[in-house]
Amino acid sequence: MIVRNWREIQPWLFEGDAEDWRIFSQIGKKEKEDYMPIYNRTAVCLKTILYLSYARLHPGGAYVAHANIDEGQQSEEIYCFINGRGTVRWGENDIRKVSTGDTFYTPGGQIHHLINDGDEWIDFIAWGADVTEEKIRPGVVKNWRTSHPVLWHGWGIRWRMLDKIGNNPEDGSIPCQRVLNYADYCWLQGESSCEPHALQGEEAVFFIISGKGVIRVGKEKEKIRNGDAIYIPPDTEHQLINDHEEPIQLFALGAGV
Repeated sequence: MIVRNWREIQPWLFEGDAEDWRIFSQIGKKEKEDYMPIYNRTAVCLKTILYLSYARLHPGGAYVAHANIDEGQQSEEIYCFINGRGTVRWGENDIRKVSTGDTFYTPGGQIHHLINDGDEWIDFIAWGADVTEEKIRPGVVKNWRTSHPVLWHGWGIRWRMLDKIGNNPEDGSIPCQRVLNYADYCWLQGESSCEPHALQGEEAVFFIISGKGVIRVGKEKEKIRNGDAIYIPPDTEHQLINDHEEPIQLFALGAGV
């Protein structure tokens, strides 16, 4: 288990105006030379997931339009909005509004551009995985409020926003991802805990949006709070415990290894 809070990491400026705190990086990933100082400050633990970052974009700011292609390798990406509103553009003509609670998916090789045209900061987490795309596909926007809630390991509730291509979801999620398995918004009520469980052949990352409690992974236990990212290795029993009155809100992300 690895727990890191974005506040403990030195930020860098990424793709224009965005501030980026790179929390986790992939084991063995060959980074560009100008990325190496950032790579060296992260926890290098991921197997399939390429990275996990916390990012902010100020009012009036914008990501430079770009496609995630490095030496012929493309990357699919997911941005999960914690706060704020703006506009995302894929290519020239696919333009959509995004706001708090939205998650948007960018396929590998697709040019995309995020603009903060609101009056407050945009806060979001970003993560991705290397893929091999056969053709350019459209982007996807999904708000967790438009998915159907289901019980999540006992006392929790989850809203699945995005799913892997080939799955046949019945919870309102959109199957669009080639490598990444799922992107969930989850909620655990106060004074309760999830049932202990392990994800077979899958690594997972939790990002705590609000609340505080305890995470147990294997025999390790650690206190957690808002802003913490938690890496859970494959095939490892874990349990989220809320020992306070306020609920815990989090994003749960997973990928097969």
